[in-house]
Amino acid sequence: MDIVAIVDGERREFKRVPCNNTIANFGPDAFVLADSKEAMNSFVSAAYQNSKNIVDSHEKHKQLMVDYGEILEELNPALRADKEKDKAIQTLQEQVSELKQMLVNMANSYEPKTK
Repeated sequence: MDIVAIVDGERREFKRVPCNNTIANFGPDAFVLADSKEAMNSFVSAAYQNSKNIVDSHEKHKQLMVDYGEILEELNPALRADKEKDKAIQTLQEQVSELKQMLVNMANSYEPKTK
């Protein structure tokens, strides 16, 4: 069925709304139509619970990514070698940075001797 409604003072047409459902969901960026407050309450409660479950599983999935990464490194030694090269490069960059800072400190503390 097609429905015409005023939404925020604007005439909107909703085409092909299923008439045998209590809820018509037109996507996360669109809209939801319900034939009762109870149906809308059930829909929003389910959507809330789904989002809560996703948020609650965040830490678990972060750890799973670490675990999967380790498995991938075991299955593909080239990944481990690349990771080790990246760590070595980072260590060298940190050491060069420390040396630069030491040189700056030495240059700043140098006082020429006067006769």
